[in-house]
Amino acid sequence: MIYERENVDGLKTGTTDFAGASMTGTAKEDDMAIITIVMNATNGQQDLGKRFVETDKMMDWAFENWDMVPAFEENQLIENIDPVVVDEGKKDAIELAVKSDVSLLVPKNTDMENISVTVQLQEDLLNESDHLTAPIEKGADVGTAQVISEGDELGYVNGDKGEEISVVAASTIEKANVFVLAGRWVKAFISDLF
Repeated sequence: MIYERENVDGLKTGTTDFAGASMTGTAKEDDMAIITIVMNATNGQQDLGKRFVETDKMMDWAFENWDMVPAFEENQLIENIDPVVVDEGKKDAIELAVKSDVSLLVPKNTDMENISVTVQLQEDLLNESDHLTAPIEKGADVGTAQVISEGDELGYVNGDKGEEISVVAASTIEKANVFVLAGRWVKAFISDLF
């Protein structure tokens, strides 16, 4: 156990002619979990501990230079996007919120004020005008969002550029009655004449 390290929760060693002395390790500190992969550790065939030493260096670097930082809390409003247009409702727009907590892996001391959010509404919920249609219940899933810390160009293994989360309606919008809808139609018709 001379290479023991706290918080390591998984590892697998291996040696092949192609990859040399290799190791995959996983560790978790606070809320951040990492996976390290060492391949062809220098002199790893002669010094069987070399792969553990290199893994330890990688884990030290990751935990010393990166943080898992909260970006949004469950049901928090997404404030840096425009409300979404709603047709046939008692209100004509709705704010969106995140469905669950969201954290981002960022370099230490990153300013979390510079977060960008890109929302993609569910296509099956959009009408011909690409708007939502009332009624909409508070908490209903309406799409997804990519949350990214500005300047983060690392991306994800699956090709995503940010953390993907579900987006929900922040409030309930009831369907407007026939008289309100008719009044809106007349107003729009008259304004189009002028």
